[in-house]
Amino acid sequence: LPCQTVEVNPWSKRELAFSKDYKKVPVLVLPRDGHEETVVESDVIMDRVRAMQRVGKDLTEKETVWRKWANTIFIPALTVNLYRSWSESLQTFDYLMEQPQLFSWVRAG
Repeated sequence: LPCQTVEVNPWSKRELAFSKDYKKVPVLVLPRDGHEETVVESDVIMDRVRAMQRVGKDLTEKETVWRKWANTIFIPALTVNLYRSWSESLQTFDYLMEQPQLFSWVRAG
């Protein structure tokens, strides 16, 4: 699929100014019926890309394993390393760990 990648400044997030409600990455912007549709959240974006490529609806076992690893191991570890201070990163990590709905698809699978 043709696409354009935009690097987002983590402090100003100026590149996300088009989105009034959502100021996080990743974001997928799709042309849809004369306007743009904004799709957010990694898993939702990947599902949409799969659908656009006409790949089967069901995830392969390998995809399921990688998504689980990314959401339960990689993202929490990465979060600790992204913020301006150790305190800020720990606050974010604690928040993520207290939000079971963020990883509900892992338990459901």
